[in-house]
Amino acid sequence: MNDLKKYWEEVDSIWEKSDWILCAVLKKVSGLVSEISNNNENWNTTNTKKISITKEQLEEVVWEKLYFSDKSDWLLHISKYENHILDNNEADWEWKYEWFQLFDENDNEILIDWKSVISYRFEAHWPNRIKNLYHRWSCAFIINWTQLLVPKRSTNKDLYGWMWDVAVWEHLKVRETYIDWIRRWFLEEQWIEHDQSRLHKLNNYRLVSESQSELVNFYVYFHEWDKYSISDETESQEWVSVENLTSENVWEKLNFRTDMIPCIQDLIRLIKQ
Repeated sequence: MNDLKKYWEEVDSIWEKSDWILCAVLKKVSGLVSEISNNNENWNTTNTKKISITKEQLEEVVWEKLYFSDKSDWLLHISKYENHILDNNEADWEWKYEWFQLFDENDNEILIDWKSVISYRFEAHWPNRIKNLYHRWSCAFIINWTQLLVPKRSTNKDLYGWMWDVAVWEHLKVRETYIDWIRRWFLEEQWIEHDQSRLHKLNNYRLVSESQSELVNFYVYFHEWDKYSISDETESQEWVSVENLTSENVWEKLNFRTDMIPCIQDLIRLIKQ
């Protein structure tokens, strides 16, 4: 793992001239990344496990009647509504009818008649969503020693508007891999070509809230010389010191989006250890 060797060398070179806490951050993160990388190497591959079921079995999983329609030779759309008509004049049309690919709780792609199962975004979010199915989501915290780059979400977001968020985040597109997501969203969210050697996966999460059920991959990106620019989904962003943050007070201090609290709590614990 040449990238980890690089970080160890950087730690040793700055030990005498930097605060010991900063060095501890790098050493702790490097050690954790090394352990996870050795035990979980499939995060950056194109392989996705699949599970094939029938329409009747899927209805048993979600506990309600579903309506099925073919969107292509390889996509099957599901809905709770028999004759839902798309209205292009709706103000929120673009996000409401976005396609979400659906997975089981173990991140297995769901197939019916060898077709990937999808739903509209509005049926994967909010309390009246189709239950017990998951969609994929990923995030990357950008860390600059003991600071986090924290953007504030736009007020027009359907969830968590005007709350602080992860620096890079988004749902995966249909049949998009986690590594494809990384390439796409560092460009779209922060307008940078990321350096793969400074990106590390730290954990997976299965997050279930009143609003959605998500499978989340959590990454950390080490800032160096990058210059960031916000997207149209972000109001502003700033560097926030983690010195006065704890895993218990992070929501109060940052007004952080509630579904991502477990991820940022784990990151703060890691930095503080």
